[in-house]
Amino acid sequence: MDEINAAGGLNGSIPIELDVRDGQSDAGKTVTVAQELVDSGVDFLILPGDGDLAVAGGAVGQQAGIPMMSAGTVPGMTDKVGDYMFGIAFGDNSDAAVLGKYAADQGIKTAFLLKSNDSTYTEDVPDYFAEVFTEAGGEIVGEAQYDLGQQDFSVTVTDIQNLNPQPDIIMTAAYEPDFPAFVKKLRSAGSKVPVWAADAIDTPGVYALGDKIDGTVLTASAFDAPGTPYAKFVKGFTEATGSKPEASYAGLGGDAVKVIDAAVRDAGSTDGAPVRDAIASLKNVQSVTGKISYDYPGSNRMPLKTVYLLKPKDGAPELIDTIIPSPSDIPPSK
Repeated sequence: MDEINAAGGLNGSIPIELDVRDGQSDAGKTVTVAQELVDSGVDFLILPGDGDLAVAGGAVGQQAGIPMMSAGTVPGMTDKVGDYMFGIAFGDNSDAAVLGKYAADQGIKTAFLLKSNDSTYTEDVPDYFAEVFTEAGGEIVGEAQYDLGQQDFSVTVTDIQNLNPQPDIIMTAAYEPDFPAFVKKLRSAGSKVPVWAADAIDTPGVYALGDKIDGTVLTASAFDAPGTPYAKFVKGFTEATGSKPEASYAGLGGDAVKVIDAAVRDAGSTDGAPVRDAIASLKNVQSVTGKISYDYPGSNRMPLKTVYLLKPKDGAPELIDTIIPSPSDIPPSK
């Protein structure tokens, strides 16, 4: 926002004003705050990154005809709200498709799924992975459920160890603290099966697991390779705050502003309906984390954008590949 305002604002002439209010990670409070912002006359809403909260607050913006955006990754989130709602992160079906196809391309034949039906993310991401992986010739040899916040994974680890032969990989969308708890138990039991996972483990706490996550492959929203727009963003972020972003999610905030700027420029207005239509028509917008498109078959107003494949090495992420999935490879949202 500072960079765009320094150049005159949106479309070179409309300064951006930021109003930040705390929804306290509560659905009811999020609705209240969204209504306060709408009543204050905002032109655009950035909703919480939690899909459930985004849907709650999004109902307010939809009724008011205000374009909205969330970093939530549940692909059905936008349809639950309506045509003024957009995602800025890739959908769960998009990054899971990249991971599933990559696994098959690497010659991985079998996978075990670790899921939790306590959240849409932890339940659906492994299912999307399985759909693409099996279609590419892989086999799911078993699955287990866990509870969010669970600390004892003894039973699950025993079940995995009783499989004969052992799976080539374990795939999960678990995140902290569940992911570290599971991996520590798995390794303490002597298993060396690699654990592959989704973007929620792109965090310092997970990389600190060291050799316990040898063989792990994960998806991420960005990677600060030299010379990339995200590397420039990280440099500016560090200069402004005194420290680097803790995770690549920070780049999604920059993506949101770039998309708004491109939409206002194409619409020639900040009015709700023209901006909504302009976002839906955007294609290959150069943003912080890569190029972003909404104008593709089956978009559901979720972006088609770069998925970064990483592997942990020496306590930090290392880039394996960058992939923009083909729309035809992305499973339909649940």
